[in-house]
Amino acid sequence: MAQTPSDSGSASTNTLPRGKACLRCRKRKMRCDGMKPACGQCTKAKKPDNCQYDDGKGKTRTQALREKIAKLEEELSQLRDPDFSSPSIVLHDPHAPVPPYYSGSSSSSATDSPNSLSLSVSPSPFSSIDSVNSPQTPWARLRALTPPVPYHSEELPSELRHMLLDIFLPHRHQCGFALHAEHLRSNISLPLADQRHPVLMNAIFLWACFFSRPGPFSQHEAHYLAKTQEALVDALQQPKRIIDTIQACAMLAKYYFANGRNLEASFHASSAATMAIHAGLHRTASTQAGLLPWTDVTKGSALLPLDPPKDAAEQGERIAVFWQVFIIDRTLSVALQRPTCIPEDCGFYTRIDTPWPEDIEEYDNMSLDAIQGDSTLRMFFTHQGQTLSGVGGFSTSALRVKAAALYERGTRMAATWGHSPSQQAEFHAFDLTLSRFLSNLLPVQQLDATLPEDRRDFVSLHMTAHASTIQLHQSFAREDTTSFEKCLRAARHIVALVKHIADPDYEYLDPIIGGYWASAASILALEQVTWATVDHEVQHDLDTIIFAITKLHARFPLAAMPQPVGDNEFQQYPYLT
Repeated sequence: MAQTPSDSGSASTNTLPRGKACLRCRKRKMRCDGMKPACGQCTKAKKPDNCQYDDGKGKTRTQALREKIAKLEEELSQLRDPDFSSPSIVLHDPHAPVPPYYSGSSSSSATDSPNSLSLSVSPSPFSSIDSVNSPQTPWARLRALTPPVPYHSEELPSELRHMLLDIFLPHRHQCGFALHAEHLRSNISLPLADQRHPVLMNAIFLWACFFSRPGPFSQHEAHYLAKTQEALVDALQQPKRIIDTIQACAMLAKYYFANGRNLEASFHASSAATMAIHAGLHRTASTQAGLLPWTDVTKGSALLPLDPPKDAAEQGERIAVFWQVFIIDRTLSVALQRPTCIPEDCGFYTRIDTPWPEDIEEYDNMSLDAIQGDSTLRMFFTHQGQTLSGVGGFSTSALRVKAAALYERGTRMAATWGHSPSQQAEFHAFDLTLSRFLSNLLPVQQLDATLPEDRRDFVSLHMTAHASTIQLHQSFAREDTTSFEKCLRAARHIVALVKHIADPDYEYLDPIIGGYWASAASILALEQVTWATVDHEVQHDLDTIIFAITKLHARFPLAAMPQPVGDNEFQQYPYLT
């Protein structure tokens, strides 16, 4: 629980000037001592990596890390080649935002990330077959002393593993990653036998190379894709490492989807979902007590039984991984027009009893007994229990799950629509659930006052809810005025939300968001066709959506521009048709 200023424990009676506290202390309204690279509050909370300033003075941990990497590169080159001479000494401001071995601009703001850098010399620690004849840079000299093949992930020097991890972690929510970031950071410094399975680490390094595009690490993307697939074969033979395997498959599904390779994306998403069910991640130990007499209560009827979790943190990771797989299953089922792989019915062995996920760090302070669940999704959709207006289900992680569930169910409900009284009642109940979900989100007018990561999260949540409205009503929009008006309002809300996305935010968006924008564009184009005239306001909204899609396409190849068809209506993305 966040501390209040009165119990923050600060030893200093001096008050920092306004705007000089770190971003984490500002968000939690705690007294900050302004120490750098990490203030006392962040150090005390064991979160020095989260301590960032936006005053442009002093070095943040990220900047200090970059300088350390540059220094290590030079020292390694000197050790390998005594004739190597370092660059001429250049006097510089020690608090300058750009380390001397890097080009490009840097900021100590919360949106800063290592992957935004352009390296002045190729710092790649991997020897690449394609670059054997490259100029004699320090790394080229090093390659002459080592086999001309890339390092395996387990052979990477610790500093470089941490560097790749630092590139990856700011983007983890785009990648289908759900594990505890700080626990992972500690894990990669352990002896090899105690580390996470190579399938997971190679998947992380694969994404790190992806987000390094077009930097020097990106040339090793294909290598780490091959290493992840190779490690997957071994991981499938180790049931005790199934969490790592499920997580890696989920990340592969997102990777292939982000690169427009939809068949492979569907395959790995299905694999992750199937393994999650076989491992019993859709249930908690408390709900398995009523299983058949010959069933081990702690392992349920799972084909891939797990040992009981050691503590709440381990159970929290299992919960987080299940719901991340659920999100991928639901969103890709819409994007790729395929059935879901995680069942949602109320049968005893198939109902989802796993509790809503908390933000992963919260499990560090919880007990196992406090983690309970029962018919989680059913209660959400039927407005039972306390899932909408009480305990649980309000973490950002839980809101992401609910948004994905709404998006898929709205699409499926419209596709299977009939005219029976029961379906009409279900339709209106779902419409009410959407409204209730939106009412529990942070209001749009308050988004600009939040930190960049929080703003991106809530923009995405609002967009998903409005896209769900479009998915639910667009089949009836041509004939039914009420449905058309609801779609049009939702599309305009999406346009307004696009305007809350700053340029740096595009590097951190989930590629699935392109589908929401395409849906909004379709409705706006239908509005133009309906009135058979050019409405300049609608045209401006369309231009806004197309501009956003173009920027997203620069990062993710799947986000192709919607093309006019017929009477100027917009066709959905290829992966939505």
